[in-house]
Amino acid sequence: MNEWVMPGKPALIVEHMQYGIVDERGLATRFGCVKAARETGIIPCQQTLIKAFRDSNLPVYFLVSITPPDTPWPVTGRFWPALKASGAMKPGSKDLEVIPELDSRPEEVVTGWMVDPFGQNLLRERLAQDKADTLVIAGVATGTAIMAACWFAANALYNVVVPKDAIADPDPQIHEFFVTKNLPAIAVVTTTEDIVAHL
Repeated sequence: MNEWVMPGKPALIVEHMQYGIVDERGLATRFGCVKAARETGIIPCQQTLIKAFRDSNLPVYFLVSITPPDTPWPVTGRFWPALKASGAMKPGSKDLEVIPELDSRPEEVVTGWMVDPFGQNLLRERLAQDKADTLVIAGVATGTAIMAACWFAANALYNVVVPKDAIADPDPQIHEFFVTKNLPAIAVVTTTEDIVAHL
């Protein structure tokens, strides 16, 4: 077990583990997260975290990305035009369902914007009600949504803990860069087993 302390009350956030992003039949498969999620072993690690948090009566949240039909899409870069063209994550679509392996509960699901975990949703209010001090952040993809979630959380003055074996990126080099060089600046980066031992 690593030498660190879990500050205050933790909450688990599992981000973007939804049909549209990590199922081969989803509409956003072009971004490569299906392979990242299915071949790196992150789903069993997430299952372990979810069970441990629930067994400890600690909050679990599934962040699900949604793209409202009136989204004013940016035209710069490759990501936004590709997402718009995919037609993914529309309200009411199967794309918004958390994958069944994670056995989400309706009260745990929070829908919101693509990369800001607090964007267009009630997550901040829910966390305040739960009196959460530390956010354990899992999901996909390391170099985009997970990185952004961690930095937004740190900017909101939460302590951040990242299970490096419960997150993945389509590019293993990007994953390695963020878990070794970027995220340690604002988070404890460790393993699922270590986090469970600290609960």
